[in-house]
Amino acid sequence: MKKRLVFIVLALALIVAILPIIGRAEQPPGSLQEAAEVYFGGGPRTINAVDLFENLNDGDPENDPYIISLRSAEDYAKGHVPGAVNMSVKTLFTAESLATIPSDKAVVVICYTGQTAGQATAGLNMLGYEAYGLLHGMSSWTTDPEVYVKRFNPETHAADYRIDTEAHEPGGPYKLPFAVVEGEVKPVPQPTPEAGLLPVSVGAMNCVTCHTDEPSLQALAVEEEVKSEETSGEG
Repeated sequence: MKKRLVFIVLALALIVAILPIIGRAEQPPGSLQEAAEVYFGGGPRTINAVDLFENLNDGDPENDPYIISLRSAEDYAKGHVPGAVNMSVKTLFTAESLATIPSDKAVVVICYTGQTAGQATAGLNMLGYEAYGLLHGMSSWTTDPEVYVKRFNPETHAADYRIDTEAHEPGGPYKLPFAVVEGEVKPVPQPTPEAGLLPVSVGAMNCVTCHTDEPSLQALAVEEEVKSEETSGEG
């Protein structure tokens, strides 16, 4: 009986000792908000087609960036920037996909017009990569319509709606969709569907080598390139 009691006490003591360690492991250090502040504080990172071309043709393959094309597999097959690999933006931030992207060299992300690449680039930079979006996308790399496939067309994508010239000031302060506690981002209870608001999911991470759990990485994924390519012309 005494031996069983001693065993139970030791087991409880071990559990109490391990719980804080487990708790820290489930709460990644750093803050997504802090990572966003650092990244956007320096302005978005883009590269134009001329600079990318010169980089790829300077005779030094060691400084070539890792190039990711987010276009569809069908359009990728029609033509792409030399050396570019084809990946889907919907799976770009899975642990498996991130493991294929080198973290020791620059990354250039390409889409159709730069819209989706800009979003993906922001996510990659907040994870610790040095990523750049190709300005104006594939339509700035080639003039071949069979290759760039689609670009902004003012005749079909531009409207003539009323404009406003009055200056407007920011409001607030409003309640943040996340809580910052000792440098960590804690998600707050989500609004109910009845409230008419979209649920908010904020992960806490800014280090690609430390945060490879699937749910957290998916929180940074760009959900869709554009809801309606026919009306926006983006991709």
